[in-house]
Amino acid sequence: DETSWEGKMDAKAQIAPVFMKNHLSGEPEIFIQDQSNAIYLFNQTGKRLFKAEIAEAIESRPLQVDPFKNGKLQYIFNTKNFIYLVDRDGNNVADFPIKLAAAAITKLAVFDYDKDKDYRLLITCENKRIYNYTIKGKKVNGWKHNRASDPTIHPFKFLTVSGKDYLVTGESSGKIHLLDRAGKNRVKVEKYVESSAKNHLQVFKSSESAFTGVYITDKQGEIHRISLDGGVKSMDLGKFSPNHYFKIEDLDMDGGPEFIFSDLNVLQVYNYKKEKVFEQRIDPSATKPFIINYGDGKKGVGYCFKDTEQLILFTTKGEIANGFPLSGTSEFDVLVTDSETLVVSSGSKASVLIQSIR
Repeated sequence: DETSWEGKMDAKAQIAPVFMKNHLSGEPEIFIQDQSNAIYLFNQTGKRLFKAEIAEAIESRPLQVDPFKNGKLQYIFNTKNFIYLVDRDGNNVADFPIKLAAAAITKLAVFDYDKDKDYRLLITCENKRIYNYTIKGKKVNGWKHNRASDPTIHPFKFLTVSGKDYLVTGESSGKIHLLDRAGKNRVKVEKYVESSAKNHLQVFKSSESAFTGVYITDKQGEIHRISLDGGVKSMDLGKFSPNHYFKIEDLDMDGGPEFIFSDLNVLQVYNYKKEKVFEQRIDPSATKPFIINYGDGKKGVGYCFKDTEQLILFTTKGEIANGFPLSGTSEFDVLVTDSETLVVSSGSKASVLIQSIR
């Protein structure tokens, strides 16, 4: 049983829509930007709650934060030259937007290290500098890692293991950094790993220390795991083109990683024992793959097939998930409620498309 709603924008979608939460009612809402750079918030039946103009296209996935620690959620993201913090009426908060000293290279990373809402905002710019801001828009005192010899191309990731924090990033040269919160080197990584063109460093945490660490593929698709002592181990699951997409995720929730390759119109998923879990043909017009959590601890691999305007979700067994394919023209987001599964994507016109699977 499937119902759908549309929210109208003034131009076609620029970014894939993202589910947000109304902090007053707890109801789902949808945040999106159109190609004239206007941002919008819609409710789940497509009613427009705000439209606001900003200067540039959004680069990072918009997130919600509680900067005043009062339960009121705002939206945070970066564009090429600014970091924005916007309230639920579409207004800029306090000293935002922050003007960056040079154009952003990485997407904004937002961390709440101690889950106390003292957020840190980390971004790297074309002047080879790394900036660390508080949620008040001020530079963090005592931040050490200001300059890199080569452009820092990997958005920051954060990992806490055995009471130690690791901020993870890396340079175009293949140099990988494992830093502490102040930006000082925590561990020296023993060798350089030049990453494949379309992939960034990913972190994986497991109760099994043998799986925990930082993962990247090189141009041939060989997987490199950087352990938290700086060691690098490699794993070969076959030959891939330089344009492959790689993801690491515990899809079947057994504590061990699955390795997901999307390359040359084929999706392949392997487990940590190097066994192929499944393989599926995908459309040549497919977007990059993305991981979707769709309720009860279930995860899948999503695509939009642009030419046929189809949204596809593969289960951990490689089957098409219940209710799919759906129509849509962009990457999608999924929200599971007690009564239904909501899927949001861009529509074919200037619209956001909300579909319900019961």
